Amino acid sequence: VFTTINFKPNELAQLIMKEVYLEDAGIYKLRLKNKYGKVSITCTVSVCQRERSTDQRKTNVEDLLR
Repeated sequence: VFTTINFKPNELAQLIMKEVYLEDAGIYKLRLKNKYGKVSITCTVSVCQRERSTDQRKTNVEDLLR
């Protein structure tokens, strides 16, 4: 899983996860520490399976070559 965490001063942090799988769901904890102190936050990430559209059809390569 390719994960990016973006921080902007005085705003919320953003967690971006690409190519997630059902098994990536769970509890994630972020811990931050600097000379002024430390803080941690926990969040629950849910992964929902996308339904396939009925309009999506597999194309046979042989049909394209005819």
